[in-house]
Amino acid sequence: MKKLFSQVVFSLFLIFGFHFCYSQEVKVDTVFVGNATNRNINKFIKEQATVFIIVRHGEKENNGKNPHLSEAGKNRAKNLAELLKNSKIDNAYSTDYFRTRETVENLVSDKKLEVKIYNPSKISDFVKNELVFNQSKNIISGHSNTNPLLLNEICKVSFYKDIPDAKFNDVYIVNVFKNREKIVTMYENYQSKFDALEQKSTQLSAETTSLKEQIDSDLSQYETDLTNVNSEIDAFNSRSQNKAYASESEFIADRDSLQQKVSELTERQTQISSVVDQYNAKTDELNRIALKSSEFNKSINSKAIMPNQVPKAS
Repeated sequence: MKKLFSQVVFSLFLIFGFHFCYSQEVKVDTVFVGNATNRNINKFIKEQATVFIIVRHGEKENNGKNPHLSEAGKNRAKNLAELLKNSKIDNAYSTDYFRTRETVENLVSDKKLEVKIYNPSKISDFVKNELVFNQSKNIISGHSNTNPLLLNEICKVSFYKDIPDAKFNDVYIVNVFKNREKIVTMYENYQSKFDALEQKSTQLSAETTSLKEQIDSDLSQYETDLTNVNSEIDAFNSRSQNKAYASESEFIADRDSLQQKVSELTERQTQISSVVDQYNAKTDELNRIALKSSEFNKSINSKAIMPNQVPKAS
């Protein structure tokens, strides 16, 4: 008898759900990314939106009215460039201070951009007259007290407050969409579908996990028993070839016992195959859900990650 099954490996990633904020004029999707250096930031940047990545300057030296970045601030600036190295950036804006310009210095150097200076005391004019809402991707370096004003102005809200003095590591990503009505309608239509997909996915994930545990357990015991039976068959054949049986009845008894064990193993093989078929059917359905989710994500302008396919058991 041969080994009948290979180990089953389960790996599946699904993307579900969106969080949207709305203004009266445009649809605005605002993402707050804490500890941003540990995140894949591209998934928050929507391709068909005008994107504003708003950062506070890094840590500064404690001298003068216009200090440079400290060593910690310089390291943070390097981390920001690394964070956005694979992101499209069309424009870079900064207030006219050493610390804000130096925060984006590594990034603009890598992207071969020039920093555009804006006046932090005229945020409304800056948003109205200088920012272009044309699906461009923009980095804006500001301050703890001006970035909230900028967020409120772009998003047409009033709830962003001053950033604590000791907090430097947060990134705000604002995706601004035109055609608000169309996008809102699309979101509302698809949200219920996402919810249904997520619920079904959760159910199937639990079922496939349980089936995998059963398959692993049954396979382990099957392979142990198969090895033992094969050893017994080898011993039986050796005794038979060496004419070591004292009587024909002893020979027949051992032969019948082995045939019974082989028959039982064959039945267990069939049972395990049935469970494997159930597992594969459910993983196929999970993959269809994952692909459906990915299609929905793309259709509402999400940077979705395609799911890894679940390998079938063989």
